[in-house]
Amino acid sequence: MKKLTFILLFCFYVSCVNATNINFNFYGENITINYDKNIVAVIDNIPRLKNDKNIALGKLYLEKIDHKSLLAQFIELKTRLSLSDWLYYELIYEFTNQSLKSVSTTKRIFFTGFLLYKSGFDVKFCYTKRRIDLYVLCDKFKYCLTTLIKTNHTYLIGNTLSKKTILSKVIFRENNKIFSLHLDSMPSFSNSKNNLPVEISFKHNEKSYTYSFFVNIAYIDYLQRQPVCDFKEKFNFNLSEIAYKSFLLPLKEELKGQDTLQAIRFLLSLVRTGFAYETATNQKYNIEMSPEELLYYKISDCEDKSALLYYLVKEILNLPIIVLQYTNHITIAVAFNYKKSPQKPIIHNGKKYYVCEPNNSKNDRLIGQYQENSQENGFEIIFEYLPKK
Repeated sequence: MKKLTFILLFCFYVSCVNATNINFNFYGENITINYDKNIVAVIDNIPRLKNDKNIALGKLYLEKIDHKSLLAQFIELKTRLSLSDWLYYELIYEFTNQSLKSVSTTKRIFFTGFLLYKSGFDVKFCYTKRRIDLYVLCDKFKYCLTTLIKTNHTYLIGNTLSKKTILSKVIFRENNKIFSLHLDSMPSFSNSKNNLPVEISFKHNEKSYTYSFFVNIAYIDYLQRQPVCDFKEKFNFNLSEIAYKSFLLPLKEELKGQDTLQAIRFLLSLVRTGFAYETATNQKYNIEMSPEELLYYKISDCEDKSALLYYLVKEILNLPIIVLQYTNHITIAVAFNYKKSPQKPIIHNGKKYYVCEPNNSKNDRLIGQYQENSQENGFEIIFEYLPKK
C-alpha cells in the first residue's frame, strides 16, 4: 500500500513539475492555455514527415500525449468567445506557434492538424520532401483558398499544390465533422483596447454632417482573415457591439420621426457622399467589405456600398429589400409606399421595389432611377430580405 501511495504521489509530482502555461494575444483577447511541456519534446522527436510511414508514426506519438485537456480548453474558448470554425483553427494554430517555437514549422502544422482531427474534423495531409500541408473537409468552396478535391469532397486550408505533392493515405478521421465557413454568429471580442475612434462626413440637402464613433479593430482584422463562402454573407454581417452602439443607434435616433422616403434619402446621402469610390481591383484591403470594414476603410466599390445601405435599411427601417446583380454592377431596391418614381418599379412576389442606387457621388439620382446604361430588366435578383413579423 505504501509503495502504491508513493507511485501515485510521484506521478502527481511529475505531472505538476511538467505542467506549464502560455499566454498570448488573440484578436485582443488575453488567452492562457495550460499544457504539459513534455509535448514539446515528444513533437520534436517525431521523424521528418516526408512519407506515410513517418506520418503514421507521428500520429502514434501524438496519440500518447495529453491532448484531451488541451481540447477541453480550446472548446471552452470556442464557446465563450463564439468562435467560428476558422477562428477555432486560428486559435489552435496560434497556440502551436507560441508553445512550439523550438519545433519546425512542419511539425507545428502537423500538430495543428492532429488537434483538429481530435476535435472531430476530417483532416488530410499532403507532403513533399520539404514541407507538409494541412487540409480539412469543408462545407463549401472558397475562392481564395487552395482546394484539394478528392472523392467529390472539398478540403481547404493548405498551400498551392504542385506536381511533387503527395496525398498521405494515413487516415485522420473520427466523426466526419464538416469544417464550416459559414458565419452564423459573430465572435465576442470585447476588449475595449480594440475600440478605435473613426468619423465619417457627408452632405444631405446642402447640410454637412459628421458622425464620430468607434469600430472594433480586432473584429475588422477577423473579417479580413475569415474566409467567406459567398459575398452575399457579407451583406448580413452585423456591426460589432461598440459600432452598433456608437454609430447605428445615434443614426437611428437621427431618423426618428422622419417618414420612410426622407429616411431613405438620408441614408443614401450618407452612403453616396461619405465614402470614396474605388473598384475592387484597385483596393488593397479586401475583395468585398462588410459594413464595419467600410466604416473603417472609407474606400468602397458598388458591392461595399450596396452592402452598407442594405444593412442600414434593414436595421433601421426594417423594409423588404432585394439585391440586384447586373453584369458588372450590384445595387439594391427597397419596397415601400412611393408614388413619384421616375421609372417603373420592380415587381417581385407581389411587392413594388424601387432602386436605391448607393453609387452616385453627386447624390443626384432619384429613388427609383436606374443607373445609366443599365436596362430595367437586365439584372438578376440574387437574394432578398423580408422583415420578420
